[in-house]
Amino acid sequence: MEAYLVTDRKLASEDFLMRLIRQASDAGVDRIQIREKDLEGRALLRLVRQALRIAEESRATVLVNDRVDVALCARAHGVHLGRTAMPPDVARRIAGQE
Repeated sequence: MEAYLVTDRKLASEDFLMRLIRQASDAGVDRIQIREKDLEGRALLRLVRQALRIAEESRATVLVNDRVDVALCARAHGVHLGRTAMPPDVARRIAGQE
C-alpha cells in the first residue's frame, strides 16, 4: 500500500507545510502532491523546489497538481492532472515524452 500526502497550505502556514512534508518524507511516504491551485507560477515553483529539496533523501516522489510548466521547471517527478486539467497526451507532448 502506498502513502500519499496532498498539500493544502490554507489549512496551516507555509512553514507548517514544509515541516509536514519533512515528517512525511522521513516517515516513508511514497508521493507528495503539491496541490496549491491558487498560487501563481513563481510562488508555486518556489514551494515545489522546497518540497523537492526536503524529499530528495527519501523515496518520496513530488508531483505538481495540474501545472506541467512548473513541474518541468522545478524538475519535479511528475504532474497530477485533475478532471479539469489538460489531457494527458497534451501534457506528455509538452514534456517531450511523446
